[in-house]
Amino acid sequence: AGLVTLVWIVGQIGTAEVAAVNILMTFHITAMLPAFGVALAATTLVGNALGRGDVEDAATWGWNCAALTFAYGLIMSLLLIPLANPILGVFLTNPETRDLAYLPMVLWALVISFDTAGMVLMNALIGAGDTRRSMWISLLWQWVFFLPLAYLVGPALGFGLIGVWLVNGIYRSGQAINCGTQWAGRKWADIRI
Repeated sequence: AGLVTLVWIVGQIGTAEVAAVNILMTFHITAMLPAFGVALAATTLVGNALGRGDVEDAATWGWNCAALTFAYGLIMSLLLIPLANPILGVFLTNPETRDLAYLPMVLWALVISFDTAGMVLMNALIGAGDTRRSMWISLLWQWVFFLPLAYLVGPALGFGLIGVWLVNGIYRSGQAINCGTQWAGRKWADIRI
């Protein structure tokens, strides 16, 4: 529902922006696939460690998996920033649409490390049985912060796709920091399943 709402918001800006965001989201999801795998592994490894009663091992698995995807994100950033135009050129033949997608692609490249690490830590919380906290983090950041602000900044105030993607970067980074502080706080260690 959040993705559909985001596309609707971008649709209020313009048709070319919808084409650009379609490529941006497709590339985003594709680039995140390795991190999805690590996030699922973190869920399993954390749950397994807690099942053995080893909170320290669970904490270490969460941080190690997050560090791995953070490093992956850094590598992706180093590749994406200089190659954003050629990559977008493969999918977007219209120069105006490609130009619309360029800066949002670079902005996303700057936050991919936080995005991937945050996703892993959210899944680590799920593996620890802290599903309520991870649900609220996800819901509040997306539906209370990101989507309303994306509408305000993009179509309402006229900052366009770049404004929406800047808010997206803040949302992704903020959610990641929130997941990191929750993981560091270790309230998840006291949950009984």
